Amino acid sequence: MLEKNILGVIKDDMNELVHRLNFHQEGYMRVFSLERTRKHFDEIFYSRYNTISGSDLALIDNEHLQIISKFYHEVLDLFLYFKMTEDMPSAVTNKLSTSLKLINDIHTEFVDKVIKMDLLGSSEDEDADSEKESESVDDVLNIELESEEEKPIKDEDEEEELTAAISIDELEEDPPPFVK
Repeated sequence: MLEKNILGVIKDDMNELVHRLNFHQEGYMRVFSLERTRKHFDEIFYSRYNTISGSDLALIDNEHLQIISKFYHEVLDLFLYFKMTEDMPSAVTNKLSTSLKLINDIHTEFVDKVIKMDLLGSSEDEDADSEKESESVDDVLNIELESEEEKPIKDEDEEEELTAAISIDELEEDPPPFVK
C-alpha cells in the first residue's frame, strides 16, 4: 500500500514535469533565445523527486525504480545542459526535441507499468474478495443443508393437500380487498 502511495506521488511529479517541459516549451525557449537567461529553468525543471527519502524509494520494486531513475537522470541531463550550454538556439532546440522524445518515452513506459500494476493489484483484490464471498456462500449453503436435515419429513397426505389443484372458478373470483 505504501509503495502505491509513493508511486502515485512520483507519477504525479513526472506528469507535472512532462507537462511543463512539453506544453511550455515555446515560452521557455523564447525567454532563453531572446534574453539568454537561465534562471527560469529552475521553475521549469522543479521536481519533488529529490525530496523523497531513500527509505521510501527502497519500498519500490526494482523494475519501477530503474525506470524512475532513468527518467530523472534524463531530466537532470537536460536541465544541466540548459544551465551550461553556450550553443545557439537552433542547436538547443534540436537537443531539446531529442531529449523530450526520450523523456516522453520513459514517462509512457512508467505510466504503463503503474497502470498494469494497478490492474493486477485490483484483480488480486477482486480474487481475494471473491474467495471470501465464495467461502461465505459455502457457509450459508452448509447452514441451509443442516437446517433441512433437522426438519421432520412431512406426510405424503400433507404434501397432496398443499399441491391440490385450484379450480378455474376459484381463480375467477375477485381477490379479497387489501387491508392495511
